[in-house]
Amino acid sequence: MKEWPEHGGNPLKIMKRYDMGEKKVMDFSANLNPLGPPPDLSLAAAFRTLDVYPDPDYRSEVQELADALLVEPDMIRLTNGGAEAIFLVAHLFAGKSALIIEPAFSEYARACEAYQIDVTRLNLKEDFGFPVQEVLTAIPQTDLLFLCRPNNPTGTIIPIDPLIQMLEEAEKSEVTVVVDEAFVHFLPLEEQNILPLMERFPNLIILRSLTKIYAVPGLRLGYIVAQPEQIKRVAGVQIPWSVNGVVASLLPDLLARTDYIHKTRRFVQEERERLVISLHELGFTVSPSVSNFYLLKDASAANSDPLFVYLVKNGIIPRHTHTFSGLEGTYIRLAVRKKEENDRLLEVLAAWKGQ
Repeated sequence: MKEWPEHGGNPLKIMKRYDMGEKKVMDFSANLNPLGPPPDLSLAAAFRTLDVYPDPDYRSEVQELADALLVEPDMIRLTNGGAEAIFLVAHLFAGKSALIIEPAFSEYARACEAYQIDVTRLNLKEDFGFPVQEVLTAIPQTDLLFLCRPNNPTGTIIPIDPLIQMLEEAEKSEVTVVVDEAFVHFLPLEEQNILPLMERFPNLIILRSLTKIYAVPGLRLGYIVAQPEQIKRVAGVQIPWSVNGVVASLLPDLLARTDYIHKTRRFVQEERERLVISLHELGFTVSPSVSNFYLLKDASAANSDPLFVYLVKNGIIPRHTHTFSGLEGTYIRLAVRKKEENDRLLEVLAAWKGQ
């Protein structure tokens, strides 16, 4: 059996796996903004920085980000995407222990393996609810807790009150809590911003990505928000000039696109709700997502491999779940795409059900 791609956004590998040739496909495997990159990004100005070394601490860009987030600049470190942020934090806990609630983004476990961190795993409930009491019980036995909010791959969210409970327990036990908010910009506005919790909980580290919401994964840009002493430790293990100058110089332009983010939030929420209604009517099981992606399965099938292949053969590339511990291929993950693409997905799924 050929190996499955580790991540979404790799349609060529899937097409090769199923001998698809150069057939035109729709990629539902990458959880990117369906509206595409913001129009008229200042690329020309950014490329004028090519002959200059960037500031190793990206001070002007960090100040812009700090102003946008309403935090102090010494609480921020720019990273080469969200993945580097995960590995940098793991580096700080080399040789210690971590708790991961699965299914979850695979890079937490990979980062722990890279730094010889002993991992304890708990699972989400069958309905993808969060196992709050189990986590509270396990916190005192670990050094580091990874949380994903909203969770990848389910799209579900930990409510704020249980999150505060876990932070309180972790603070008592001197445990660091890492909340990965790579998809936070897609959440409905009513979901509470957890950045203000930084003042109350010095053991909280927040990771964010800017490549998902702005649909620019090739640029690789993310950041860590933590207490100044933690940021100094991160800076001490980060390779010099991890973020290239062209990418860093685009940050102020990206941060100014608040209307674009609001438009995206509205669109994603409306399309996701429309999709879920239609998918339920077709008889599919769908995770209770609040983000720009969701899990789906045909309850009448033992696993989702036949459905996965059917979609691929019909020009739709989903994300398999064979590399998500706790799912092992029972679901597929699909991104919320443009309306016409989502309509095509519904059409193909209806045909699958009508076989």
